[in-house]
Amino acid sequence: MDKAKTIYIYYAVLFAIKFTSGENPCLSKTTQCLCSNDRVDCSNGNITAIPSKFPSGTKQMNLFENNISYIESKTFSSMPALEDIILNNNRIRELLPLTFLELESLYDIYLENNQLSVIHPRAFEKLPKLGRIYLAGNRLHCTCAIKWFVAYLNGNPNLFNRTSASCSSPTTVVQKKVALLNASNLQCVLVGSLLALFFLLFTYAALKGR
Repeated sequence: MDKAKTIYIYYAVLFAIKFTSGENPCLSKTTQCLCSNDRVDCSNGNITAIPSKFPSGTKQMNLFENNISYIESKTFSSMPALEDIILNNNRIRELLPLTFLELESLYDIYLENNQLSVIHPRAFEKLPKLGRIYLAGNRLHCTCAIKWFVAYLNGNPNLFNRTSASCSSPTTVVQKKVALLNASNLQCVLVGSLLALFFLLFTYAALKGR
């Protein structure tokens, strides 16, 4: 069998599998996404940005293994029925405030193996059914700015896999679990003391210059 015929049979079989599974191309022709009932599969599509429109009633959004580096706040707010968001193996660097806002049915967030260094306050706000967050394989920068996230994880002890997030920097906390950090680890006391000292010196200099 020649190579051309082999390739033809391969794609014919692949098409048949997708057709019989109920999956059909959806969203934009350039995204290579497939839709089946309440599921949208955009995995392995070399996507660089999350599509702006989704079928109504979508419960699972699979964006595994793409080149997404940025997610705007409220990106998924048009899908209130969403239960699972799969964003593993992308290049996401930060989570902005209100990224998952208005997703009251959301249960799973998969963010493993990205390049996350910053998770802003309120990134996981108003997610009453959230049961699992997967954050292993990222590059979290654990300074005092992440203190809110430590409190969030400890305030939700039933959150499955909450200890999967580890620090990559600074060197004093490398490989430490975020959920187990405290103010001393995060150098919050030191930062506060330096700010207080700076304020006193500034005040003294101002008074002396009068």
